[in-house]
Amino acid sequence: MMHMFGAQEDEHDFHKVGLTLDFMGYFLNQAGFPRMRRVDEFNLFDDFSSFRRFGFLISLNIEAFK
Repeated sequence: MMHMFGAQEDEHDFHKVGLTLDFMGYFLNQAGFPRMRRVDEFNLFDDFSSFRRFGFLISLNIEAFK
């Protein structure tokens, strides 16, 4: 959870996000994307879409389609 919301160790370390697949699905649908799917990794460049913490992917990687 520290990666999603920050370690919250000082006044600048709050991410205040917490996006979920359900929330993003609703938001993308309202924005005109009728289809979406979750993908494990993008593998486009050296980004955090493949980052693992304790063996688990931590990114909410979504492809949206119009």
